[in-house]
Amino acid sequence: MSDEEYDYDYDSEGGDGGGYDYGSDGGDAPDANEEEDELVEIENAFYEADDYKTDSPMRAIELFEKVVKLESARGSDVKW
Repeated sequence: MSDEEYDYDYDSEGGDGGGYDYGSDGGDAPDANEEEDELVEIENAFYEADDYKTDSPMRAIELFEKVVKLESARGSDVKW
């Protein structure tokens, strides 16, 4: 097998070619992954706050405020 049989995309910033570029295969764009991460963070904060309502109301308020802050930063598309 020759090296020509393998098609790898390496990150040029590393200098040694040590990083595979997983996004180069036409999959999800980095922005889509970031947006999904934000949505997961908001959802997790909401459910964590909901769990704290009875035992630690102040912690629940902090987390609910985090949800509001994160949702507000996303614009008018509010779910939580």
